[in-house]
Amino acid sequence: MRWRDVVAVIDLDGKITTPDTADFLRRAEREGITTLAGDNLPKCAVLLAPPRRKSRKSKSRRRLPKGTRLIFSTTSAAALNRRSQLPHGGVQ
Repeated sequence: MRWRDVVAVIDLDGKITTPDTADFLRRAEREGITTLAGDNLPKCAVLLAPPRRKSRKSKSRRRLPKGTRLIFSTTSAAALNRRSQLPHGGVQ
């Protein structure tokens, strides 16, 4: 994973407050783009952009772009944020 590919980090530690977020997570699961990183309960979800290619108009806005990935991580959103601020992409 490269930091430039990260579109969003969704904090799952607290209650998901918006119906849109819950709907997005359900859609991602239905479309099979989710991956669970670790055996414990996830603390956040990391949305990764699809590989860049020539711009094409999507026929359907209901489906997520091909290549989009959502990784459920056992690392907290705050910890990922701190790592992203380190030089060399999180290497200390």
